[in-house]
Amino acid sequence: NYQAVRWAKKNKLPVVTVIWCTIPNHITTWFPPYSYITKKVVEATDLFILRSKTALKFTDSLGISRSKITVIYKGVDLDKFKTSTINHKPSSLKILFTGNLSRAKGLDDLITCYLSLVTRYPKLKLVIAGDGEMRPYVERLGKRGLVDYRGFVDYEKLPKLYQEADIYCAPSKFIKVFGIKVWEEYFSYALMEALASGLPIVAMASGGIPEEVGKNNFLIEPGNRDELKIALEKLIEDKNLRKSLGLKNRRRAEMLFDAKRQARKTEEAIIRLLT
Repeated sequence: NYQAVRWAKKNKLPVVTVIWCTIPNHITTWFPPYSYITKKVVEATDLFILRSKTALKFTDSLGISRSKITVIYKGVDLDKFKTSTINHKPSSLKILFTGNLSRAKGLDDLITCYLSLVTRYPKLKLVIAGDGEMRPYVERLGKRGLVDYRGFVDYEKLPKLYQEADIYCAPSKFIKVFGIKVWEEYFSYALMEALASGLPIVAMASGGIPEEVGKNNFLIEPGNRDELKIALEKLIEDKNLRKSLGLKNRRRAEMLFDAKRQARKTEEAIIRLLT
């Protein structure tokens, strides 16, 4: 970033910086040498595009004027990620998790809850796709038939995977180093994909997630396995609730996360700098 802004200023070009971070006073703003780089990037930037309103917590903590800020969500291809036309078996339900296979993403919590739930709902399946630190553990569970592990799924095949599912779960927590929070879920592509696919969602009230999924879905305390289990159980038991939430989520994606529309907004914001 520092090299980029130095080059831009040398060539008298405006600088646009895109920000996802939602953590105020993030470690990179005060811990050298990162804090020096952050300071120089902030000084050189003409326009900050924030990917969520929650990210204002971060920019406000840096004293960045809101006159230099615009909030523009990202989006997904709504023609690819869409409501399923598959006739799901009424006796079988699939919970889907996609992304980094890590404890920070709450996968350990989800697996623990699922292994408890499946004793009561034997037709329930947990489908996991992705790669990461927990892969060996997930692979062992998959070989024992306890979960349905699909490995790393190519992006072009993801829409079909979402269409197989009945419930989407994103139990993300956060990462701390020496007691300092350095990461939380800023704004998730996977959740936008799940919304566009018309899936009901269980997620943690962490970072930008509440802003992203809205008030209709289940938002629970990060790391609270009891709340996670109860929320999943409510969706497992209530087909009408799953359908209702799914329809609302698709509409939310159409209103807020259409990639084509969001790309135009981003383009227009950048062009205004040049006029």
